[in-house]
Amino acid sequence: MTEAGKPKVLVTGASGAVGRVLVEELARSGVSVRAEVRDPASVSFPEQVEVIVGDLRDEEVVRRAVEGVTTIYHFAAKLHINDPADDLRREYEEVNVGSTRSLIELSECERFIFASTINVYGAGGPFDELSPADPSGPYAETKAEAERLVLDHPGGTVLRFAAVYGKGMKGNFPKLVSAIRKGMFAYVGAGKNRRTLVYERDAVRAAILCANDERSNGKIYNVTDGEVHTLEEIVVAISKALGKKPPSIHLPESLARAAFAGGDVFLKIAGKEMRLTPLIEKINEDIAVDGSLIREELGFEPEFGLEEGWEEVLSVD
Repeated sequence: MTEAGKPKVLVTGASGAVGRVLVEELARSGVSVRAEVRDPASVSFPEQVEVIVGDLRDEEVVRRAVEGVTTIYHFAAKLHINDPADDLRREYEEVNVGSTRSLIELSECERFIFASTINVYGAGGPFDELSPADPSGPYAETKAEAERLVLDHPGGTVLRFAAVYGKGMKGNFPKLVSAIRKGMFAYVGAGKNRRTLVYERDAVRAAILCANDERSNGKIYNVTDGEVHTLEEIVVAISKALGKKPPSIHLPESLARAAFAGGDVFLKIAGKEMRLTPLIEKINEDIAVDGSLIREELGFEPEFGLEEGWEEVLSVD
């Protein structure tokens, strides 16, 4: 325990979309919080939050970050990117596996809550926590490897988050929202591929719940909004939140792939790093998971369904 008997918790990756919300919620509830960030200019925290600036690949940074903490929420990660270059493998290993190992070995924390991903299952489903992992690509593979380290910790819990969306989201969801807003979205194929989502505030609630309930020690939980959605349902919910008519154009998949492949050639010639084909793969990804275990064992109930979540994300403050 720290000064005044308050527990000290560490949140890594605190400038990320979920880490930021987690820090704010913990501070609001009166918990003594230390936030680890690489770029202090990227986010502002409540004044009572202690900030540690540095890279978790640096052992001295880790030592400073874990000193005196009772609980670690490990949300720092090298995140998924479309079609990563082969030379990024080492960085994924160092960040996703190496930093997890350092935090565990250099700390004396009682609880270690690890933010993982449903991508460790691979495509398809529906998967539950007993389904074998079949990760593909450096992001999912290194997350699965880090999970094993966490489960060796006596107070370790692995949270396999569905695709998290919220006001601080990055990556493919903002691109999807932008395309729908501009009336430039078209389905590639039928739009019936399955996706599992969770709103950022529900992801935070699940993490705090697990940290405060010893029944989660040594467990893996899928964290979702409780439903499996099709891409079409997601697009309709976003369109409704934007006040737009849902798009109805469906491109034949073979035709779209050929067109996007040609676009990729043009972008490469033009010296651009962006590629269109991997974006199709990600949007058309089919993965469904069952999030009932955390509800049955710990009483977790998501507060945001698909429509409520997107309405809050896209509301004007």
